[in-house]
Amino acid sequence: MGGGEEPTAEALDQGPRGRISGIDICRSVAILFAMVNHTFAEFGVVWDHESFLWLKFAFAAATPIFVSLFGAMLELVYVPRFRGGQAEKATGRLLNRAAQCYVLYVITVVALVAVGKYSLGFATRTVLLAGMTPYTDILKFYAVVLLLAPLLIRLRIRFSLMALLAFSVFVQLAYPIFKSLPQPELILGRDYLGPIAGFLYGGGHSGVGAPSLLHGLTFVIGGMLI
Repeated sequence: MGGGEEPTAEALDQGPRGRISGIDICRSVAILFAMVNHTFAEFGVVWDHESFLWLKFAFAAATPIFVSLFGAMLELVYVPRFRGGQAEKATGRLLNRAAQCYVLYVITVVALVAVGKYSLGFATRTVLLAGMTPYTDILKFYAVVLLLAPLLIRLRIRFSLMALLAFSVFVQLAYPIFKSLPQPELILGRDYLGPIAGFLYGGGHSGVGAPSLLHGLTFVIGGMLI
């Protein structure tokens, strides 16, 4: 979330210009962890020894922290705006952010084509959210979640945060069900549907570089609760 959107409630511990310093610190730590994690993955650094498991866990927590912070900012910034009669303006801002994330995602795909990593066919599927990118797939996740954010906020206001929390608990408890779903069949020997299933609920043949949409939403809701 960009600067200047944080709430100005005096009860919160804030820094200069109305920013919440704790959120900024948490975001900075998550950025550091993500960069270290990506660098080690790119250069093949492994964490097999048991003494490094805690460090591996800490670095892997970067994405959940980012997604939870996104949920926190929805609750702190946008829910009050929706309740205060500024729903249309707030929706426009969220959709603008969604478009920005999608454009950046497309740019990364174009760059992968330019350096010969992706074919035009796979790049086209990736742009249509039926593929994946290394390290930048989170942009696809944010683009879709920002697009769904106005609906999520309206559901939160209408049915309460506890109802969304109940949904999150159900998604986590339903893991065995999602795990048992059959993998999409190959089409002409190619895995066209696997990346889609992976992005939607974590299924399919292919891995994805970001949380599944369904499970990622549970972290967004968790951030709203926090």
